[in-house]
This record gives sequence, C-alpha cells and structure tokens, in this order.
Amino acid sequence: MPKSVEQLSLPPVSQGTSRSLQVIRYGVPGARPKMYLQGALHAGEMPGPLVIHHLTRLLDQAEAAGRITGEVVLVPMANPIGFAQDLSGTHYGRFDQASRENYNRGFHGSARQSPGALRRA
Repeated sequence: MPKSVEQLSLPPVSQGTSRSLQVIRYGVPGARPKMYLQGALHAGEMPGPLVIHHLTRLLDQAEAAGRITGEVVLVPMANPIGFAQDLSGTHYGRFDQASRENYNRGFHGSARQSPGALRRA
C-alpha cells in the first residue's frame, strides 16, 4: 500500500484559526508489527521532527521496494498548539497566559497530589 498523508483537524484555539496534526502512514492499516513515532510532543523540541523528516525518505524507499511489513505511523509535530505559543522567540509549551501555568504541570494524577484528590476531582 502506498503511503498516505492525512491532516487531522484540531479544535480552534480562537476564532478564525485552525490547527491540524499531520499523520503519515506506511504499510497496511492494522497490520502487525506496528510502529508509531511522534515528534515535538513538548512543542519546541525539534530533534523528533528532524529525525522523522529524514526517516520518511528511507521509508519511501522501503515502501517502493515492498519491504515494509506491518504498519508505520508517523506524527512529526504532535503538539502544534504548544509550538505556536512563542514568547520573545522562546517556546514555552502549552500554557495558560493568564496564570502562566504550563498545561503539562499540575494535572490530576500528579505525584504532588494525594490519591484521594483524584477521587474528589
């Protein structure tokens, strides 16, 4: 099966904007073994997308030669909303601009909370 590239729409963060996740697939959907790679989960971390960029060239060659068994799923930029949050040229990840709290911190289930806090939430 040739590779497929799809754009999965994300809810807009403000009126008139749009965000999407690019998903690149090789092989047969649902086939095993399956490999899933994602990059830039923490927004400004660029090694993952760079590796995926170069990996797609190798996977294109492997696909053309019929050497891919199973399924390969790539998500080069797993956090486009966080990547878009830039303050003075620095990526801070996804954060609440009013409180400056990073959404990756202080979530339910955090080690700082007691197990009872989860039941009350």
